[in-house]
Order: sequence, then C-alpha cells, then structure tokens
Amino acid sequence: MLIQQFLRDVQFGIRGLLRTPGFTVLAVASLALGIMATTAIYSVLHAVVLDPFPYKDVDQLMSVRVSNPALRGGRTGYSVDQFAQIAERSTIFDGVIASTVSDVVWTGNGDPQRLRGNYGTFNTFDVMGVRPTVGRTPSAGDAKAGAEPVTVLGYRFWMRQFGGDPNVLGRQLRLNGTVRTVIGVMPKRFMWRGADVYLPIAFERGRIVEGVRNVHLLGRLKPGVTEAAAEADLRPIIADLRIQEPRQFPEEFRVNLLSFKQTFRSGIAGDVWVLLGAVGLLLLIACANVSNLLLSRATARQREMTVRAALGAGRARLVRQLLTESFVLSLAAGTLGTLLAYAGLPAILSLVPPGTIPDESEVALNLPVLFFALLVSTLASVVCGLAPALYSSRRDLAGSMREVTRSLAGGSRQAILRKSLVVAEVALSLMLLAGSSVLLRAFMAMQRIELGVPPDRVLTMRVPLSAERYPDAPHRIAFFQDLLRRVGAVPGVAAAGVNSGMHPLGNMWTVAEVAGQPANADPVQVHQVSDGYMSTVGVRLASGRQLTEADVNGSQPVALVNEHFVHTPAERRVAARSGRPPAAAEGRAVLRRETPRSRSSASCTIR
Repeated sequence: MLIQQFLRDVQFGIRGLLRTPGFTVLAVASLALGIMATTAIYSVLHAVVLDPFPYKDVDQLMSVRVSNPALRGGRTGYSVDQFAQIAERSTIFDGVIASTVSDVVWTGNGDPQRLRGNYGTFNTFDVMGVRPTVGRTPSAGDAKAGAEPVTVLGYRFWMRQFGGDPNVLGRQLRLNGTVRTVIGVMPKRFMWRGADVYLPIAFERGRIVEGVRNVHLLGRLKPGVTEAAAEADLRPIIADLRIQEPRQFPEEFRVNLLSFKQTFRSGIAGDVWVLLGAVGLLLLIACANVSNLLLSRATARQREMTVRAALGAGRARLVRQLLTESFVLSLAAGTLGTLLAYAGLPAILSLVPPGTIPDESEVALNLPVLFFALLVSTLASVVCGLAPALYSSRRDLAGSMREVTRSLAGGSRQAILRKSLVVAEVALSLMLLAGSSVLLRAFMAMQRIELGVPPDRVLTMRVPLSAERYPDAPHRIAFFQDLLRRVGAVPGVAAAGVNSGMHPLGNMWTVAEVAGQPANADPVQVHQVSDGYMSTVGVRLASGRQLTEADVNGSQPVALVNEHFVHTPAERRVAARSGRPPAAAEGRAVLRRETPRSRSSASCTIR
C-alpha cells in the first residue's frame, strides 16, 4: 500500500513539474551544479583518502620508523644489511619485504628505454596479498641459487608496451643487463611504488646485488600486536644496529610503526577535504535557492493545498506528497549532476600536480561514489522541500484562505521564511567567497615564491646507469664528463651541468659537524654537482667563489652552502660525518662533493 501511494505521488509530482517547465529547468540546473561539484570532489576524496590502496588488509601493512624525538620526521629506509637483521630478528610480523624505486634500462628491443623498476624480495606479492591478472608471481623455486631470473610486469606498462597481449608470458627482457623471463602481470590497481617492472632478487648481507644498497622495509603485522609490544620487539634490534653503525642512527631514538596510509599518504589529502567543505557550502546555497523557488511555487498552489486539507487530507499526507515532488526534482538534478561530474573529472584531474595522488588510486564514478550522489540528492530533496512542505500543509484553513487572496509574494509567514532563506544564502555565499579569497591569495603567493633557480630555458633529464656497465665511481664519473662535453657542444646549448638530484627539490641528507661548535643533529640536504652546474641553473653567489674543474678533480673536498646553513664568515670549516673536512664557501646553493660515492643515476641540466 505504501509503495503504491509513493508511486502515485511520484507520478503526480512528475506531471506537476512538467506543467511548469521554466521552474523545473531552473531548479534542476541549480541543484545539478551543486551535486556535480560535490560528487566530483567526493570521487577524488574516495580514491585518494578513503580507499586509495587495493592491498589485502592494508591497515596491517606497517613500515618501521626510527626517529629522533627532538626532531621531526624519521627514517623508514635501511641498508640491505640492516633490513636483513630486522627481518630475521623481529617477531611481530607475518612477513617482511624490501623494495626500491629504481631506474631500470631495457635494452635489446630497439632504442634503450628507461623504466621505473621495483627491486624487491621474492615474497613481496604474498605479503601484499594481491594475485596477478595473468600468469603467476615468484615462488620459492625462483629464489634458489642458479634459478632463471624472472620479472613481473605492471599493468600499465603491459598495456602500453604490449597492448595487453597475454602471450607476453615467457618473453625475455634484458633489464639493466640481466635477461629476465616474464612470468606474470599484476592487476591495474597494483602499482606498488609505481613500477613498470618488478624485479625479485635475493638480498644477502655484505653483498650488493643489482646495485641495490638501500631499501624500504614493509611488514604485515600479526593480529593483536600493540604499539608497545612492537616497540619492545624492535628497540633492541635498532639499538644493536646503532652499536654497529653509530652514525646511521641518533643517540636518542624512538622506534614505532607507521601504517601504509601514513607512509604513502597523498600530498593533497588535506586540500581535498577543504574542497569538499567548499562544494558542500555551494550545495547548501543551491538548496536554499531552490527552497525559495518552491516557496514561490507554493503561493500558486496554496488554494490546492487548502482545498485538499478541507476534504480531509491530513498534514502528514500533504507533507509526504510535497516531499515526494521535491525528491523527484532532486533525483533529476542528481542524475544530471552525476553526468556532469563524469564529464568534468578529467578536467579536475588535469589540474592536480603529478606525484600527489597515489599510483594505486583510481578516480572514477564507481558504486560508492554513485551511492554518495544518491544520498546527496535525497538529502537535498529534504533540505529543499521540508520548509515549503511544512508551510504549505499547515491546518489553519481560514488563515490559508485569507492568504490566498493576498499578493503573489505570499503572506507574512511566507515572507519571513523567504527572507530567512535569502539571509542564509547570502551568509553561505560570503563564507564561500572568504574561503576562496584566502585560497586565491595563497595561490598567488606560491606563484611569487623565489625558487633560487630561473625555470625558463632550462631543460632537465634523468640519466640512469646500469651497475653492470658502470660498476664503480670512476666509470660513472668518466661517463658524465664525456656527456657534459658532448652536450655542451650541441648548437643552442649555453651551459650544461650534472646534479645527483633535482635542485631545489629534495635529495640525500646527512649531518654536518662544525669545528669548534657543539654537535648539531639537524640533518642537512646535500647535492653532488659538476663544476659548471651553478652557472647552468643561474644561481648567483652571495660571497665566496664558484666550483672549478680543479676543485672537482682535486684531492681537497670543497662545498658550497646556502645562507640558511651559514651564519658566520665564509671561511669556516665544515666536517661531514664521513670525517673528511671540506672547505665551505657561502653561497645560494646546497651541494657537496664526495669522491668515493657515486650514484647510479643523475639529473643532467641544460640551458
């Protein structure tokens, strides 16, 4: 009976809305814009914050962080030897894996290609709890000595390079000089460290395999393990590691677990919540606007409601009828708004900076998002229609008949209600305008930030070097010296330089000790650069001098430091933790030269 009455109310509501096309179009358009914005932003929130990862029981995946209580941050990466000791001695995990983000060069198939690789332990896929789309993942037999090297492809690389061909299984790829057999393809959302190819290797203490020196440690926590139990288990292990390598760990340290979502959180999570609040205000403004339209429409229907009440219709029946009409209106707006959100998602995602959304996230109008859109439409129908429905269904028949004879603007009660809605609209609009102004000012301030490097007419590229062909520092230094000579001779190139990272973005960290001053545990960021790098990127010195070729090739280590680091005259001496004292000149760059170390890849900058 109730369902039949509801269906009759729906039919009656549709006929009524079709009789007033102008009102219907205006109300649907107003609500659709609010629902569109809310649904689109929620789809990003759901993919980036609420459900970004496809891994089994993702809240049980933990990183081990060692930090200095006096400083912010901490480390979740370890050397291969440190990882091996933690994996062997810890008892709180059901499985521990190591992983890297590495440049992998694919050769033997035309021009060499630089791929994003993930060197990891053989149990990686078991601990992550995801099965392959095609083929299989590494087994215990693949880890045995003398077994044929294998690789697993990422879904996007498989589609991009092989067109989704399942016959790729068994194909051999030469990756960083090692021939590996393809044994599987992971699902679309399995983007652990965003890899094109996953390269399982057996890590061994005291031995560098495939050039991997440092890894990220991740473990699947056993059920019921508390934070206190985890610290009690890990603290003795870290204490022993500090005894073995005192410079690698702070004297006063804290060890704790970081969940997967904390370790690999999106850089825009907070911004998305702010945007959701902003579009929520926009939706409330639309609802207030439609409520005002419904009140105006109620004036024309006042005689109808009064007559129905006189014939015996109860107030609950009238309210239900009017709310059903509002629901039909909101449902139409929700359908239109969802279609507009689907069409507008690519434009929204094009504004998101690269690297701020987890690789595993899939922003789409999936079932949870569609359910959210239906919920928003239902709430909008209640918010829009409740006040007009209560007003139109009141039981004061004599007063209602008198108000019917008044002006089209309605009676005094209706006027008060409409004015209240207008005040609410203005207040919400001012809140939204104020928030938008703050965001605009912050955006303009970011545009005026001095990077220290002029970005115009500067090109950069990453140059990976395989450990097989360039096994040590002399080979790599020779390669980059030859590269700089050849690039500098290209017509149109004013200067060229090499940096171990991308200035002014992050790179490796160390601790600096200043002679004659108390020890300071604050980490400093260092860059290894060539002698012409500073002039290439256009960084000017405040004092001192630039690096020269003699500095690079000489035995005396030297460094340039920025003004934030230096607060005394330029000729003070700085000792790095390696124990070798480079001379320091005050400047506007952060870099350091270390002769015995050389990274397997570098950034080449051309101007």
